[in-house]
Amino acid sequence: MNCWKCGREAKLSVAFCESCGARLKADLAVDAAVPGLTAAGVHKAGRDAAKALLAVAVLQVVFGAVMIYGTNTLPPTPPVLFTVFGIGAAFFGLFLWARRNPFPAAVVGLVLFVSVHLFEAVMDPHSLYRGLIMKAIVIVVLARAVSQTGRYRQLLRSSAGR
Repeated sequence: MNCWKCGREAKLSVAFCESCGARLKADLAVDAAVPGLTAAGVHKAGRDAAKALLAVAVLQVVFGAVMIYGTNTLPPTPPVLFTVFGIGAAFFGLFLWARRNPFPAAVVGLVLFVSVHLFEAVMDPHSLYRGLIMKAIVIVVLARAVSQTGRYRQLLRSSAGR
């Protein structure tokens, strides 16, 4: 078995990698219990979900700042600033949470993103068309993160029941 963090060979009887110190015991139990499920795959799914949430946070802040300060589309009023940068901060918080619990963080991120844009579309129907391609890409990325982390979570639960 290889360490999920550094890739070096790890003994089945140790709880931590002798090379980098990463925790291994639970990961090795998963590898032994479910053929084809690797600890590296579980950690990769979690990292991918965290990266997706961080990307949404960065996009929200960058494109929000461009919309506020680069164009005259949005007036820089306190509610607008709070909404744009508050959502960015919320996704950054979800990124931090996803590093520990990727599945619920990805689900909350997807629900939050869709809810905010549906609310925006109800308030201003023309906003639905602004950035439609970017919105679709973000929804696909977040849905994929939910799918990946959910699949690995289900495999982990089924392996614990064996």
